[in-house]
Amino acid sequence: SLTHLIMGGMGYTWTEVERVAGDLPRLHILQVHDNSIREIVIHEQKFQVLQELDLDGNQVDDWGQVCNLSRINTLRKLRVNRNRISNLQHTSAPLTQLTSLQLSDNLINDWSQIGRLNELNVADFRMRNNPVFAALKEDVNRSTIVALVNSLTVLNGSTITENERKWAEIDYY
Repeated sequence: SLTHLIMGGMGYTWTEVERVAGDLPRLHILQVHDNSIREIVIHEQKFQVLQELDLDGNQVDDWGQVCNLSRINTLRKLRVNRNRISNLQHTSAPLTQLTSLQLSDNLINDWSQIGRLNELNVADFRMRNNPVFAALKEDVNRSTIVALVNSLTVLNGSTITENERKWAEIDYY
């Protein structure tokens, strides 16, 4: 029984990924990094136990496409680093089941977009190298994210202490 599948660097679209992996009954981890995924459509009864998905290095530029993954109720960890996402507005259900999200090396350039992560319930968040960070120092960027996203307990691999959150919120508000 296959529980972890790596299909990276193959030029696949999401349709092809779903055709190959969507019906695997025990698939918990799917890595489809460095492919040609732009659109994501989840069909009924697909990826029923998937917990972790790696979409790094694809061509996703619409957060609404990412939100289509909300149909996978078991999905907890999502990586969408090195894509083309510029905003976090969604037209479908938000990904409230996620506990971990990575959004490094995208095109997010507005702090209000990061504030939208409050619609999720993400505890562990990684985000570096987005245009929004260009104007401020790294520690200011960190404290701004901490102040904006209430659910976070870990940011870029470091635990957020109660004291750090308190001072981040005081500085921001």
